[in-house]
Order: sequence, then structure tokens, then C-alpha cells
Amino acid sequence: MAEIIPTEKMKNQYKVLQKVRETLQYFPEFDGKRLIVGHDQYHPGSASLSDFIISLSKRPKYFTIGHELVHLIQYQFGTIPKGEVQCDIFTIARHELFLDLEPSYLQWDDKIDWETYKLDIHRICKEGIKLRQENRKYIYWIRKEIEKLSILSGKWKDPSD
Repeated sequence: MAEIIPTEKMKNQYKVLQKVRETLQYFPEFDGKRLIVGHDQYHPGSASLSDFIISLSKRPKYFTIGHELVHLIQYQFGTIPKGEVQCDIFTIARHELFLDLEPSYLQWDDKIDWETYKLDIHRICKEGIKLRQENRKYIYWIRKEIEKLSILSGKWKDPSD
């Protein structure tokens, strides 16, 4: 597991640091690395694109921590495609722990209730990442699959009606 180095403002934020430790279980990419964890008073979270530094609010969700760690992977290792939507997809797919907050960038019809469908969306994102090996239009596929959830929910209306 990564060595967590809190900045001065985070040294007494035991709950936040514990959440970071729990999150790192699902990020083997950081084993043996030093991760600096700072405080961000203006945003839920942010990541340095040139170092192993994340900054978090005082009450971050697991999704936010995971999202910022995925950004580090995007820019430090290059094994995940860059972009906010891609970051949401790879965070959601990584583990159910990261389903505690609806993503901001991977958006869908507001008829789809996150709490009801988050496990389905998790599964769809995992399948989409596998599909990416053969088809670069995986984001389009993921969005179409999520759209089908709206139809299944009975809330979808045919635009031709």
C-alpha cells in the first residue's frame, strides 16, 4: 500500500486519512508510492497532475477520493485514458465502495435514479471498459446501456409520441 503523507492541515483529519487508506486497497498502482494528502477548501477534491498529491475536503466521499486517484493514474501512469468522463467511468467500475456519490461528468437522463441503478451502472461501466479493448466507442456504448435503464424504469417516453 502507498505511504500516506498528510499535509499540515490534514494531520488531524483522522477520518479522512482512514477513508484514503480504505480507498487505496483498490488501487494497487500506488503500492510502494508516497501519496501526499492535502486539504481543498474550495472543491470536494483535486489532484496534482505532476505529482502524487491529492487534496480533499474535510468530508470527502469515497467516490471523490477514488476519482482523484484515477486522475493520478491517468497522468502519472497513463494506463487510463485522460478526461473527466473517463475518470468517472473508471472510478465507478473499480469497486462498489465508490458508489456513495453520483458522478458529476458521466451524465444521464434525470429519470434514472442513482440509488436505484448504481449497481447496474457499476456493472455497465465494468463491461464498457472490457469493450474498450476492441471498440474505442465504449463511452457511447456505456451511455446507450444506461439509457436502457430509463426504459426499464418505466419512466422513459418515446419522443415520437
